[in-house]
Amino acid sequence: MIEIKIQNNESRSLASMKDQNGNLYKAPIFMDQEDIRGKVFINLYKGKNVEHSSIRIECIGVIEHLMDSSRNLTFLQLWKDVEPPGNLYENSDYDFQFPKCELLHESYNGGIVRVRYYINVVINRSYGKIIKEAEFVV
Repeated sequence: MIEIKIQNNESRSLASMKDQNGNLYKAPIFMDQEDIRGKVFINLYKGKNVEHSSIRIECIGVIEHLMDSSRNLTFLQLWKDVEPPGNLYENSDYDFQFPKCELLHESYNGGIVRVRYYINVVINRSYGKIIKEAEFVV
């Protein structure tokens, strides 16, 4: 239903990453103070609509403690509200840009902790959220 495309010019390097299911995918590599931009596509099922209280695009940086999730630390959280409360009746797309992001830490994937950055799209509804994320590497 939600697809996130992080803008990736031809000269940008890509890193091989594994998702939570162990599948490999390519993620763009960014440097500190770069603009992070892209596009979000929300594709509705035919004949359906989505009632929501807002649609938000977030840029998040987090240190995750893999053994104890209560110790996770979010050190970057930027957001852009792209849709006020209402209904979506048709497929929609939204451009996003987070200019000159301060990316303090390099991405890291260890046995106990992980440092990760991702774009998060949240469709807030009264009966639950729809969330999709796309990771990038610093």
